[in-house]
Amino acid sequence: MDDNHIDATSLDAAQVEERSSIAVGALIRFAVIAVVLAAVVIFVLQNLNNVPVDFLSWSFEAPLVLLLVGAGLFAVALSSIVGFVRSRRR
Repeated sequence: MDDNHIDATSLDAAQVEERSSIAVGALIRFAVIAVVLAAVVIFVLQNLNNVPVDFLSWSFEAPLVLLLVGAGLFAVALSSIVGFVRSRRR
């Protein structure tokens, strides 16, 4: 048997524990992602009602969830722009 070949009998306890901890970490990450995704879906389904929006001279109705997502994306974009400008000044 060559030295590069690893089978289940040649793994020591530390290697087995490391591999099982990786699997547990992946399962925990998957569970957290699943819970967050479920919460987002529930939030979207509960906020489909149209709400009136008045901004300057504009008036319209839009689904609340779209307005919240739009506001969040605007905040992320604005934060990125401010961070970029600050990094360029240094």
